[in-house]
Amino acid sequence: DEFLDPEFLPASRERAARLDRGQANPPMGMRLVRVDGSRVEAELRSVPFDRQGWKAHLVLATDISERKATEAALRESEARYRNLVENTPDGILVHSGFQPLFVNRALVEIMGARSAEDLLARKIEDFIFPEDLETVTARLSVLASGGQVEPLLLRIKRLDGPVEMVKLDTLRVTFDGQPALRALIRVVTEPMRTEQALRESEERYRQLIDALPDGVAVSQDGRLLL
Repeated sequence: DEFLDPEFLPASRERAARLDRGQANPPMGMRLVRVDGSRVEAELRSVPFDRQGWKAHLVLATDISERKATEAALRESEARYRNLVENTPDGILVHSGFQPLFVNRALVEIMGARSAEDLLARKIEDFIFPEDLETVTARLSVLASGGQVEPLLLRIKRLDGPVEMVKLDTLRVTFDGQPALRALIRVVTEPMRTEQALRESEERYRQLIDALPDGVAVSQDGRLLL
């Protein structure tokens, strides 16, 4: 007992009783005390055996300190990432095909839902207008084949009735060991609408100029702009 952290003494005595009854013990993590007083995380296995008529116990101990440290670091990293995801103001949707796998708190609010379960129980097409479904499906096909897509302005149907305009930015990720898509969803504000309208207007103007049979030049203060 002097080589065992006091926290694990009750479990150790139960395992010893099993050995006395001739039963082997499954692996169990325990904290051992070294001769110098330092602690080490170990995995113990023990089996009973007969040594020339004497009952004995064979105990195997494996140092798992490095594995424990790695697991702790991973849990801390996952906790930080989950905290970041849950507290970002943008909606986050992880899905496979049209089936939602994960939604964060912000998306629940954006969609006018009461809980994450309200969204996870539905299909993505439930939130999309029929006339936009072909565009969304085409984007998913491009992403599934390894391609990339530009952000998309899209109308969505909130669960509580209103229509919301959002900016959709999607990329491929791995979720629970399986390929999936992660969509970052941001509500379009009035300045964002104005910026988008300006870009579309400039693009239409450029296409019009490019289609003219005559050469066109635009200058300002002696500088050639187009």
